[in-house]
Amino acid sequence: MSEAKKSNIPWVEKYRPQSAKDLIGFEKVINKLKQFLDDFFIFQAKYRNLRKEIKTISDPPLLKKKKLQLKSFQLKMQRHKAQILIGPPGVGKTTIVYALANDYNMSVIELNASDVRTEDAIQNKLQETVKSTNLLSFTSKKSKGKIILIDEVDGLHGQSDRGGVKALVNIIAQSKFPLILTCNFRDKKLKSLFDLLGSIDISQASAKDISKVLRKISKYENLDISEDQIHQLAIGSNGDYRSSINDLQALTQSSHSIDEETLKNINIKRDTETEVQLFMNNMFATYRIKDTKKIIDDVLGPGIDFRSIHKWINENLLSYITKRYDLYYAFENLAHSDRILGYVGRTQDYAHLSYYFDILAGVRYAKSDKILPKDKKVRPPRWFRTRAVPDDEVALSLQKLYTLSLNSIMKEIRPNLNLFLKFPIGIKEYLASVLQEDVKKIPKLIAN
Repeated sequence: MSEAKKSNIPWVEKYRPQSAKDLIGFEKVINKLKQFLDDFFIFQAKYRNLRKEIKTISDPPLLKKKKLQLKSFQLKMQRHKAQILIGPPGVGKTTIVYALANDYNMSVIELNASDVRTEDAIQNKLQETVKSTNLLSFTSKKSKGKIILIDEVDGLHGQSDRGGVKALVNIIAQSKFPLILTCNFRDKKLKSLFDLLGSIDISQASAKDISKVLRKISKYENLDISEDQIHQLAIGSNGDYRSSINDLQALTQSSHSIDEETLKNINIKRDTETEVQLFMNNMFATYRIKDTKKIIDDVLGPGIDFRSIHKWINENLLSYITKRYDLYYAFENLAHSDRILGYVGRTQDYAHLSYYFDILAGVRYAKSDKILPKDKKVRPPRWFRTRAVPDDEVALSLQKLYTLSLNSIMKEIRPNLNLFLKFPIGIKEYLASVLQEDVKKIPKLIAN
């Protein structure tokens, strides 16, 4: 590959580890996945031998006995056919799978479950894949078969996805190849999958490990970046390798150094979801209205103001309150607080904000139990989130470069492209080459 082409590759792809030995901070996860793959091949060999043995048996009672053994073996084998990797976005789930596949001389067939959700769609996409021999076995050196990677299985939800989980269970039962599924957290709607399969939890990457990766990339790219800036990027990524690398590339693309003000703005945006997560947990752990009001006061800052805090609560309320009557009173309080906020906006009478905060604090006391959700990340309010649209040319171009769903691209990559426009030297030409668009269209494409 020419140097010009290499320079146009996103750094998350350019520096994606090609072997498990290149991964940083995943030793336990890698060992568990290696054990899974080794067990799969052992069970597969035993299964084939048993089938061959059955074909040679002519005695009816013995044949019946062996067929029962084969059926029992198939049930045992099902748990060894697939694993679920559980961890937050950007932590490295997909990268681990591809690195291990290279080490095992296998290819990867990838499907994003959030893009193909229904039972029919999953069957159509995977039915033949899990049964047929990999074409790459004949055309390349990857002769040990394939790993089927089903990404974002927690993207299966709602009425439109009915039958999706059931279809996955059936696909796993039929598969001749190992499957690895990924999801962001243990979702109740995937209970049947978790009951059937083994799972491996991947925690957020430490700032220390992310710093090692950023330091390595900085050295290869000859960046003029301080240890303190590397540390800030690592901390600000909240354990997300992908975000930290994207930030590093965006901030240094034209000058090979980092502008402190831009770095500060990125960290403010990233800190918001972490603050809200802590705020929601603390709010529902209080027992006095005075304490709840103080927690609401303390969370207000650059990323969260009084105009948006009730929207964060509304978006995540179902994670904290599950009882029907509790929800009724909680949403009633939210509705009253929204009316007061509307009045303040129309009249500019900010004295009424004290009533707004009083009623907002009452949301906590609609909850009658003390149970707090575990491993449940907060979701930004709907009006904060960006969704993919079919005619978004930039998002569609980026999807060809990244192994992500369109919605992930719109949320994690697309919004940050505006940062590139702040760097005047050659940036339009660079983006034009990456997105394969006319250089004159770049400002308008990114601004849309």
